[in-house]
Amino acid sequence: MTRVLVTGAFSNVGASAAECLVDGGEEVLTLTNREARGRLKGIEAHALRFEMDHLVGVLRDVDVVINTYWVRTPLHGATFEEGIQNSRMLVDAARTAGVGRFVNVSVLHADVSSPSPYYSGKGVVDDYVRSQFDNYAIVQPSLVLGTKDVLTSNMAWFVRRLPLVPVPAGEMQPVLLTDVGRLIADAATADVAGQRMVEAVGPERYTFREYLELIATAAGLRRRFFSVPQAAFAGGTWCAGRVLGDDLVTRDELQSLRSGCLVPIGEATCTGSISAWLHENIDVLGHHYINDSKVRRESARRARGGT
Repeated sequence: MTRVLVTGAFSNVGASAAECLVDGGEEVLTLTNREARGRLKGIEAHALRFEMDHLVGVLRDVDVVINTYWVRTPLHGATFEEGIQNSRMLVDAARTAGVGRFVNVSVLHADVSSPSPYYSGKGVVDDYVRSQFDNYAIVQPSLVLGTKDVLTSNMAWFVRRLPLVPVPAGEMQPVLLTDVGRLIADAATADVAGQRMVEAVGPERYTFREYLELIATAAGLRRRFFSVPQAAFAGGTWCAGRVLGDDLVTRDELQSLRSGCLVPIGEATCTGSISAWLHENIDVLGHHYINDSKVRRESARRARGGT
């Protein structure tokens, strides 16, 4: 039995990986600031707090660390530089505690030279993992779709409410959450030694417009979609965000979409059908707006040691 720590095992990607590990008979524990739900209620949980002594103490006798921690946008309470520093601290704590393998959940096209602070920051963390561990894996997902997915659920929320839907340019090759969880769990346990990097992408590629049309079709809705410039879309979502008290999408995220950051370099590594999943599960998406900022700001506060 492998003793695996998953950061954020009660949230989205972390929960999927943790469920796969539990199903495989592994011993799972977590660093998290959220409450356990469902099948994960029985796993050992510790506060996600970025203090070196605390992290080293939790990581003693852990065989593998799976890191899903990152910052989506500084507007959510933590800067990208803080995300890098916290991630490095987790890597250092894992080494100090004698952890044998480190799995970092990154993102497609993570690169220190990227103009995007999100992608360049992820690239910095990936490189730091490589420099500190001989035994590591880096998993790079595209847009992840699942029942807890904030982005697609909020897209569905707007599609359900707007008869006319504005669409910016861009392409994506999404991946199912269950497939990503399995890839991460396999990276932690199946390949017990060595170095590995894998893109996590599904078999279907869509323009952003085609993706929104698929959501509408799955929901049985007739909607009209019209293309708008990136600046106009950013302005419109900014205004909607002020009304909803959230940051819907950043200019950086829109530029990354347009520049191809959500499509892989290589071939599909997962087989789950996005279109089939949406048609089967559309009823769980978009009925209520999910305020991502509220959840992430609270988590960032607790990670600094707030109570």
